[in-house]
Amino acid sequence: MVAWSLGSGCDSAPAPSDPAAASKTAEVTTTPLAGRERPASPPSLLTAVLPQAIEAPPDAGNTWRVDAYVAVLITEQLRRSPLPFTPWRSETADPARPSAGYRVGALQPDDPYAMLGLREGDIVQRVNGVSTEEAGWADEALRRAENQVTVTVFRDDLSITLAYRLMGGLAWRAQLSAPDEPSAVAVADAPPSDADLEDPRGAGLGGGASGVGGGGGGGGGGGAGSRPVTPPRPSVGGGGGSAGGGGSAGGGGGGTKPPPPKGASVARCTTPDVCSIDKAHFDSLVASPSKLQAQADVVPAIRDDVFSGYKLRTVKSGSTVDQLGFRSGDKITHINGRDLTNDADAMQLYFGLSSTRLFKVRYVRGSATHTKTIKVT
Repeated sequence: MVAWSLGSGCDSAPAPSDPAAASKTAEVTTTPLAGRERPASPPSLLTAVLPQAIEAPPDAGNTWRVDAYVAVLITEQLRRSPLPFTPWRSETADPARPSAGYRVGALQPDDPYAMLGLREGDIVQRVNGVSTEEAGWADEALRRAENQVTVTVFRDDLSITLAYRLMGGLAWRAQLSAPDEPSAVAVADAPPSDADLEDPRGAGLGGGASGVGGGGGGGGGGGAGSRPVTPPRPSVGGGGGSAGGGGSAGGGGGGTKPPPPKGASVARCTTPDVCSIDKAHFDSLVASPSKLQAQADVVPAIRDDVFSGYKLRTVKSGSTVDQLGFRSGDKITHINGRDLTNDADAMQLYFGLSSTRLFKVRYVRGSATHTKTIKVT
């Protein structure tokens, strides 16, 4: 951020009309900063936010979820400085390798590019399908980046495509669903005693005109010396006032549903995350798509024009899907590591259903992500 601010300042500085002034300005600009003391800057908050704003793919997948605001920051950074990317051209003609591109330089573990799956030595070949060897490729690639960015890199003698799905408010939702932690704002001295409030000198906390938060304009109101109250953070999957609660994907407070009548169960769960289904019944569902569709009302999950998976809008009570522990509002994003928003992955998964005997289903309930293992026995 400091580098961006300095770059912005230089861009906006007016050019002096006097040649002598211009020479003096040039001298000042190129004078090294050695010997000058600068106040120590606190650690960047951006570093702490990045893990919440960049969600890595599960099971070594190739699709990341990225907060759209982070994408804006990265784009602006690249406008000002292309580092860590440098132009690269092959010294030999090899049809199995790219002839040119942009090489990724050294990256720190907390570097945003490292969090996005890039590695030192990668050669960027295409962005959003546009070759980096074409003139004006950056503008064309950005024009195509409405809700997703794809980057094809050459690594370990293979071309790999990394996909980044842009999400609105990803970091903020992660912040709201994070467990409560001690806050520096909440750490303060004990409230003043009555004796402090009656101190005629007015030096007590919140007392008199000089008290912290005192006076009619103080940030705690009045001179009563009361401490600001932090509203409770909404819980995930809670009741009517919580995130995902009250009939939404949170399950109305997390209560479990009663088991189906005896003799009707074709699926069993030893834990909420480990279940099994009878092979004969599973094969009948695969053979009859209408039976499969009757289990639940499944619709694409689209928000802010971003397709993020398939939502179980309603789950039929007593159905196989219900017996496996899925609930109305659950959103399924991956099966066996395959991204369901990728048409090729989804089709490959569908055509392999009949021969698959183990499923790892990644789904979102409320704001929490779960993985359920289902065995066909």
